[in-house]
Amino acid sequence: MESTDPTTSDESRGDGGPPAPAADGRRDLRAIAAATLDRLPELVEAFVTQVLAIPGYANGEVGDDELRSGAGASIELLIRRVAGLPLDERLRRASAEIGRARVDSGVPLESLMQAVRLDFRLVWSALSDEIRPSEMAVLIAGGADVWEAVEQHANAVLIGYQARLAEITRALEDERREWFARLIATDGQRPEIVKRAANVLDFVPERRFVVAVARRGESALARVRADVLARGASCHLHTQAESDTLLVQLPNGTGDDQWRRWFAGTTCVLSSPFEGLAAAPRHIRLAQACRGALGEVDGPRLVRDSWLELAAASIGEFRRDLAHDLLGPLRGLTAADRERTVEAVRTVLETGSVPAAAARLYCHRNTVFNRMNRFRTLTGLDPSSPRDAALINLALFCREAAD
Repeated sequence: MESTDPTTSDESRGDGGPPAPAADGRRDLRAIAAATLDRLPELVEAFVTQVLAIPGYANGEVGDDELRSGAGASIELLIRRVAGLPLDERLRRASAEIGRARVDSGVPLESLMQAVRLDFRLVWSALSDEIRPSEMAVLIAGGADVWEAVEQHANAVLIGYQARLAEITRALEDERREWFARLIATDGQRPEIVKRAANVLDFVPERRFVVAVARRGESALARVRADVLARGASCHLHTQAESDTLLVQLPNGTGDDQWRRWFAGTTCVLSSPFEGLAAAPRHIRLAQACRGALGEVDGPRLVRDSWLELAAASIGEFRRDLAHDLLGPLRGLTAADRERTVEAVRTVLETGSVPAAAARLYCHRNTVFNRMNRFRTLTGLDPSSPRDAALINLALFCREAAD
């Protein structure tokens, strides 16, 4: 990455370097700056001594040779810009390359910017030492030019730092996606892949996990991911063409009520907590299947509350046949009687008792009993029988899905 500074060389401006001193011997700022180039080795050593007091440099994250090389390039760059002297390719690239290199050395951005400000102080000090008493006004008037040179340098350093950081972030994310995909592709059956995936994804393989699956762009799983990471927990958000999958490692001691609250406001399907990263592929497939079977959802929905929809969806083309086979005899009733009978049976199955169903339907319990008896007589299925109740529930879901 190169600086976009318009004053990259004298040739680009048609300059021939700093002007000669005035008739009275006074020099302008460019001539004063050019004279300080002779002190470059001294300024570099001063920089190295002082920068080691900055956090991020003090522990030797950047080697001595790299420090001197970077200091020499940045200080020479600043002096040459103020002096109006040409910049070669090495100096034009120096600022961005310093920013990129400090990312690789693990120097925090704040520490790097402190070092850039140290460049300014050293150059300003060198200019102050160089001037003659009669030239003080020249230095004061030229302060804005010095600061502009520093700003150009600092901006290019920052751009280089951010660009390198973005490259590393993309590379890490690509690696996370790759190992998550390998985990899924091998169905958690290869221990070495489970172990490597756990390491890359920052998971402990033996811990408890939950999975959330949502249609892409329809949920707030990215917000949940940010919240989970802010709590110090580990997670991975995997985006595919049609869905988003969030795998969360639950912190020790996290209760069901607690982790479910994290997903409030999302339109997703949630697995039950499960033990071990190796089980994640199966739970992801299950949550994805439930999400597909449910159609529209208006909030987080647990897999354990979605089995009937999943079973009905799994029957596929035979849903209509199942509904007709089990509920077909009800067609002998008028449409109104048929719907009232089905409503009574469904309500009993949902509430678990006739009195509760009657209260919800605002009718007498005997009315509910009569409708249940009618249903039993016509279909041969008894809603009070656990086996028949499961079949009735499935048939009702298939009937609704087929309509």
